[in-house]
Amino acid sequence: MEMTLQLAAPGTLDINGLLELAASRATLDIELGRLDLSRPDTRRLLKEMAKLRQERYFGLALRGSIGRRVTLEQAALLRDAGVTSVQLAQPLEPGAPPGAVAVALRQLEAVKLLFEADVQVDWQLERPDDSSAPSVQDHLIGIMAMARHLPPPREFSCSGASNEAVWERSTDAGRQPRQTAADALEDALQVWRSSFRPCSLTYARGPGFIRIRDRRGAESHWTFVTLTERQADVFLFCRTVRALAEIEAFAPDVPKPHLTRFLASMAARGLVCSIGSFHLSLPIRRRIEERWSSDVY
Repeated sequence: MEMTLQLAAPGTLDINGLLELAASRATLDIELGRLDLSRPDTRRLLKEMAKLRQERYFGLALRGSIGRRVTLEQAALLRDAGVTSVQLAQPLEPGAPPGAVAVALRQLEAVKLLFEADVQVDWQLERPDDSSAPSVQDHLIGIMAMARHLPPPREFSCSGASNEAVWERSTDAGRQPRQTAADALEDALQVWRSSFRPCSLTYARGPGFIRIRDRRGAESHWTFVTLTERQADVFLFCRTVRALAEIEAFAPDVPKPHLTRFLASMAARGLVCSIGSFHLSLPIRRRIEERWSSDVY
């Protein structure tokens, strides 16, 4: 059974009545429409859904769309309420930092947090007008290459692109042939889709340390990275996008040169996405069904 509900006035929804109505069926599938997670009434509704789902009903599937930043707490609330999938509304409201690449960074943050919470994400990768510049293109392609452990976008939104713009990209093998800006990003998107491996970059917490497993390369090859003490603290702090000033304030006991070297080394490994002074750690938390002793998952 599928019902379409709107959250314009969530306080008027009779959630108990809906669950009673679905008591004789295997599932209750509800489309919630646009979710503004900053609204207290929306949060109250989701918390009530989570409570009822835990106590009385386990076949609840909710869907909706979101347009604001997603916090760790909001992603967990969506999961607990039974939200199985969301659509990132266009355009995603990025907040700070500004800029073309920062929009993609904010989108990646939302996708990572939702996917880590076991919420499926339907999204389009935004490319603002200024992304035809080669430097911006390279940044976006670099972000896409690092994110192969996360679900790729359904399509690439390139309404602001000029198909006449051509550029060359430097690689270790030399200069690549000239191609349009839109083609270059479309190629990168196809590579992301073909190389997507769920949970191929995960981390687990131990007493005083974090261990990261990276399987984004060849299926038969993986690497482990262990972070201890303040390195682990900084890594966890950057689970959401953080400015360098925020990180410095979080770890005032760590000298700035040490902090910047650590972030640079993590970025070089593709474990942190760094755009200017903003940083986002990319691994997601290891799931119960994931076996690090084999390549089953």
